[in-house]
Amino acid sequence: MCTVPGVFAAGDVVTGPNTVVHAVAATKVAVDGMLSYTGV
Repeated sequence: MCTVPGVFAAGDVVTGPNTVVHAVAATKVAVDGMLSYTGV
């Protein structure tokens, strides 16, 4: 999550340019955080 509650970021926005594999992995981490945040 970003410094604003409920706002999430992943991929190039967070790490800068990287490979597709890293982008997919970062997206999974972000989705896990979103699910935890929403209680799903």
